[in-house]
Amino acid sequence: MKRSCGRNGGCAGPTGVSPRNASLFTLFGALLVAGCGGIESPDLATGQVSGRLVGVTPGAGAYVYALGKPETKVPVGEDGSYTVNGVPVGSSSQLVAFDGETRADYIAAEVKPASRTRADDRDASTLRPARSVAASVSCSYGISTDGVSYDVEGVALRDDRHGAQAVLFPVPPGVFKVRARAAGMRTVEGTVDVRSASTDSFEAEMELDDGDSHEGCLSSSCSGDLKCDSDGRCYACANDTQCGAGFTCNDHQCQSTGGNLLAAVCTPCSSDSACASGPLGASQPGRCLDNLTCSHACITDFDCPAGFACQAQSGGGLACVAAPSCGAMLSTFGTFCASSEGCFPIADPKCVGKGTPTAYCSSRCAVNADCPTTALGTYTCDPVLRVCLKPVG
Repeated sequence: MKRSCGRNGGCAGPTGVSPRNASLFTLFGALLVAGCGGIESPDLATGQVSGRLVGVTPGAGAYVYALGKPETKVPVGEDGSYTVNGVPVGSSSQLVAFDGETRADYIAAEVKPASRTRADDRDASTLRPARSVAASVSCSYGISTDGVSYDVEGVALRDDRHGAQAVLFPVPPGVFKVRARAAGMRTVEGTVDVRSASTDSFEAEMELDDGDSHEGCLSSSCSGDLKCDSDGRCYACANDTQCGAGFTCNDHQCQSTGGNLLAAVCTPCSSDSACASGPLGASQPGRCLDNLTCSHACITDFDCPAGFACQAQSGGGLACVAAPSCGAMLSTFGTFCASSEGCFPIADPKCVGKGTPTAYCSSRCAVNADCPTTALGTYTCDPVLRVCLKPVG
């Protein structure tokens, strides 16, 4: 059929291309690419890259993936061959190759839309040494770190890592974001730089996620013998049933009808039998320390009064210790400080009001019973800051 053309060269008719036909031509073009060096079900934003990593040890666990898309990770075959799908298009696209042992580095590939690309073969021995990240986190309020998981943004790690401490490996040279996640806790992240160094560290403290209906320990668990309460925080006890016979849970501390047994800490002694047990009763028997002062057994620092640390004893076991002595530790409470480090020998020191003329040394607490009585009077526990506050007056 002939087209009718106007005097100025404009033509109309069956051979004109409408918007609808343009779409069809685009689709036809993509299908043509797929049939001629392209890939099935073409995605014009990505391509496929094949190559060979020469000299890898069979069975070592070598793999290759597209940087920024760890989900594209594929194992390297026994002959060193690999094929990675879904590699983003661009001349700067990079693959990351791990030899399964100690090396991880980049392989450049010019990826074209919905096409198969062949990357140059690479000898595994020429890959740069793999980097690592030493990650460690703590959870506030004595919440267990068992459920913490880590990831390095855009990087496929060899193994999933969990817990308070983990080594994230292998990481190629570069600058990356590291994240730590845990149910009921706010996700924390930081930046690591392993461009020149073989390792970098990531340290953080995780706080409760107030937006989670199961915040804190309601989603996970508590450290040691601490118990989870309805506010998502961990305590020595949450109700009377969690205390031993003859004890009740008062202000999240197990107490006997005779009063707060923590008063026995730091008093003179000659044997363990002369010392009162801790707030958890039979699970925290009294201990007479080497310096002949009373204390009680513990599992973590959270089992100890403010200013005390849970330490191994020469006779075996762990006990709450004030170093170098109760007197030296207690006399430091309330003294001026410029930083927490200046509050030695208080264990887990806190400089309350740091940066002000009235700043003073203190320590962490969960309840009032954690705080000491000194020459200044009896300290109280701030429920928000979780530190022992100086007596007023």
